[in-house]
Amino acid sequence: MSLRSGKLPFLGSDDEFFDHRGISSITGGGDVHTTRFEFADALLDTIVCRKLWRIPSDANLHTEANRISSWCFDKTFRYLQFGEDFVLRFLGRNGVFV
Repeated sequence: MSLRSGKLPFLGSDDEFFDHRGISSITGGGDVHTTRFEFADALLDTIVCRKLWRIPSDANLHTEANRISSWCFDKTFRYLQFGEDFVLRFLGRNGVFV
């Protein structure tokens, strides 16, 4: 399916995906965190931020995405802390650790 076919099943309107900058530029940086690939950024912004997280188009995308990702990070971190404590207690009570 062409990206310019009018409707993409997972993206919606092409107008939400394509803009005046184009999507094929890559900006090199010193490491993976400072290297930008416009196509991947556009996919992430559209699929995750706009469709999955339902950030409205009139909202500040970066502010809202940072707020949501911070919430997700906090919940994940707490879950991993719980899992670590739970597993260590289970293994300790069942004789795996001395």
